[in-house]
Amino acid sequence: MKKPSLWSAICAAALAFAAVAAEAQAAGWPTGPVKLIVPLAAGGSSDIAARALAQGLSARWKQPVVVENRTGGSTIIAAQYVLGQPADGYTLDVFPTTHSINPGVRSSMPFDTMKDFSYAAMFMDAPMAIFANPKFPASSLEELIAEAKKHPDQPILFASPGVASAGHMGGALLQSLTGIKLQHVAYTGSATALPDVLSGRVPLFITPLTGLTQYVDNGQLKLISVLGAARAKQYPNVAAASEIVPGLVVRAFTGIAVRAGTSPEVIQKIADDTKAVVNSPEYAQVSNSAGFVPWVTSPKETTDLMQHEVDQWKQIAAKQDIHVK
Repeated sequence: MKKPSLWSAICAAALAFAAVAAEAQAAGWPTGPVKLIVPLAAGGSSDIAARALAQGLSARWKQPVVVENRTGGSTIIAAQYVLGQPADGYTLDVFPTTHSINPGVRSSMPFDTMKDFSYAAMFMDAPMAIFANPKFPASSLEELIAEAKKHPDQPILFASPGVASAGHMGGALLQSLTGIKLQHVAYTGSATALPDVLSGRVPLFITPLTGLTQYVDNGQLKLISVLGAARAKQYPNVAAASEIVPGLVVRAFTGIAVRAGTSPEVIQKIADDTKAVVNSPEYAQVSNSAGFVPWVTSPKETTDLMQHEVDQWKQIAAKQDIHVK
């Protein structure tokens, strides 16, 4: 039997030492302030959730966790900033759904969404929904599909918060899966779209459920369907879209990523502590007040979900000819 060479033994010892050193580094991490880079303006659901997460992580890590809002470029500016920092876990990218949509709707990207980032965890989900003006003849997703098929040469107008937003892509996915024809009307945010939907100028609206429940409750809007993976707790009698159209799930999620090359042990620590914060009563209180859903995933689950989302939106963008400059 051939004996291991001295060089092989040295290499094995070096690898073992490196593994122990990495675990020790993660155990003591962080030793200084951590930054959460939020690509959206202060005050929105993602920002509120990120600040609640930062507060919880700061308490666990006994280090400052500072939220920085770096807006612009459809989340690209913030992502580029993170990629310009060391791969040490001290600068975290807070990414929304747009991060997974961008590769499909842009002809070029300054980075590879899947290769240049490592994904640690999701920490919130804001259920998307289809709303309708009360005068619109359909009151459910089945009726909406039937109504659209009655007039295949007259696409039904639907509003969204913007081109290539989760609402826009949700409408495109609905068309792709059912064969109906809709016509997108882009606005610069939900607030600018709402008056036209309330007046009936645009009959349908696809946007997060958060913030519009009062209009449903007082009869100013009809809730046609929820595009989340499950029914909304507030409206248990309204079917989730995937119950009617398999695969029709549109998430308005927010998660944490780091620059690729960050230690797996550090990534796992970020994931574990994020899970602890998201499952805490304090975080639940913030989510109930702001209207988002606490949602946490492992690094593998987050990576797999992101790959699915990127692939799906690439296909839908190509099929529905959705592009942004």
